[in-house]
Amino acid sequence: MPSQKRRKKRDQDMVFSPTQTAGEKPSGELQEWWEHIRQNPMLYVGAVVFVLIAVLAGVFYRLNAEARQVSASTAYARAIEIEDPSQRAAELQQVVEEAPAGLRGEILYMAGEAALEAGDTEQAVTFFEQVRADHTESEFAAFSVEALGALAEDDGDYQQALELYREVRENWPETLAGRRQAVNIGRIHEQLDNVERARDAYEEQTIVFAGSSAARRAEEALQRLQQRHPDLFEEPIVPDDALDPTVGQPPMPMGEPAPAPDAPAPDMMPMQPDAEPDVIPMQPEADPDAMPIDPEIEIDPEAPPAEDDVPELPEVPEIEFEGMDAVPEPEDGAEDLAPELEDGDEQTEAP
Repeated sequence: MPSQKRRKKRDQDMVFSPTQTAGEKPSGELQEWWEHIRQNPMLYVGAVVFVLIAVLAGVFYRLNAEARQVSASTAYARAIEIEDPSQRAAELQQVVEEAPAGLRGEILYMAGEAALEAGDTEQAVTFFEQVRADHTESEFAAFSVEALGALAEDDGDYQQALELYREVRENWPETLAGRRQAVNIGRIHEQLDNVERARDAYEEQTIVFAGSSAARRAEEALQRLQQRHPDLFEEPIVPDDALDPTVGQPPMPMGEPAPAPDAPAPDMMPMQPDAEPDVIPMQPEADPDAMPIDPEIEIDPEAPPAEDDVPELPEVPEIEFEGMDAVPEPEDGAEDLAPELEDGDEQTEAP
């Protein structure tokens, strides 16, 4: 018995943590933890297995979600290409049931558009209302509410249309649909004979979404309102393409013609790219050896040059041609046979 107690005590003294060096006694917490692992190995093995299963499950879920999204996107692309609007709306309704949440709002809105194209207004309203209620985070919720407002406007329910257009502007102000609602609101006010509110809404549209098609429609509506109610506008509204460049310039003095509208200002004359600078002709260099000319001496331009000024011509070598007889030299006394020419007579060639 004493030997067993000493062996057990020795075994306990040999128990130490993996980080403990020889000769050091284990700390109390690490010793208890290590002893707990030795006594309950299956518990720790089960914990490790559970963590691995959780990680694998997360990876599998992510892969499955991506596969579903790819499959839904493919089915959505196939359904949207169907030419018949009724069949397209029905196919989109089936696709939306298997599509992920981020894609359902868009699919439902496109199904509503297809139902409108097919003439089924009730089914279209159902799709739009579903997007409005269940997918408010989607951008297509703004398009759906705008479509509901357009349907109410077509039915003559201007108050309902006005509320729907305002809902789009207030709830989705940063979306494309939200930025173009001022022109819709102005049109409803114009239908209700609220010309001042209509004017304010149209002017707001030209500022909020300048340069867009909605802004151009608002400018056309402002011109229409000005023709009907000129007292509402302090200055005439002129479209950008009809602005006169001479408007706002000071009047010209009497007796001076007004410059043409397209003529540039005198100080802003354009540079001529092809104009060459004035070229100063180069003066020939004077010959240092030339004699100075006396201005009192008159020079006859028709006078022959002096003998000293006539350059000497080089001698021309005689050329002999093979097979040809040499020209005989004139005999002595032949030169005397030629008549002497008097001054002023010209020598003519023999025929």
